[in-house]
Amino acid sequence: MKDQSQKMLQGPLLPNIISYTVPVILTGVLQLLFNAMDLMVVGRFCGSVSVAAVGATTSLTNLIVNLFIGLSVGAGVTVAHSLGAKDDDSVHRTVHTAIPTALLCGAVLTAVGVLFSESFLTLMGTPENVLPLSAVYMRLYFGGITFTMLYNFCASILRAAGDTRSPLLYLSIAGVTNVLLNLLFVTQLGMNVAGVALATVISQAISAAWALPSPP
Repeated sequence: MKDQSQKMLQGPLLPNIISYTVPVILTGVLQLLFNAMDLMVVGRFCGSVSVAAVGATTSLTNLIVNLFIGLSVGAGVTVAHSLGAKDDDSVHRTVHTAIPTALLCGAVLTAVGVLFSESFLTLMGTPENVLPLSAVYMRLYFGGITFTMLYNFCASILRAAGDTRSPLLYLSIAGVTNVLLNLLFVTQLGMNVAGVALATVISQAISAAWALPSPP
């Protein structure tokens, strides 16, 4: 892992803070746009029921995922502390603990999402005409949630090392892929909400693969 933390101590403080935080802000905005693009594509090509189906899952998926993403923030704090102490062994141990944790969290979320999607949506009062499509979207989304967890853990580690631009770059590549696959699956293959869910999973897998730390 390339340690860029010393850059924060060189030169004027304000430009360094801006250079560090702006990519973080843009990364957060881009993550929100994934779901927005799904809504735009199904709204344009699939109709109002499909839009309602995707929209019905947004608050629930964000709630469940964000509960686990907090763990990735903790991993980043530990890495930053170890880098500051120049404890390479601790950095190595933290990174190699964070990755299995991401995989475990992803597996738990996949099981919960696939098994209980319809039950959760019913408890939320999702209309009956929307429920079947919403359940399809949510099951597919959570089927690939491990990639989202893996990306967030790896991105947190990179930010702890002072690198906020790489996570933004990786997510930008995934975002473009998501848009292209949305259009392919929905307009050419007629997959409706299943298409936009699958496109999201594939694009998140790409961002996770890019963000994985290189072996020593």
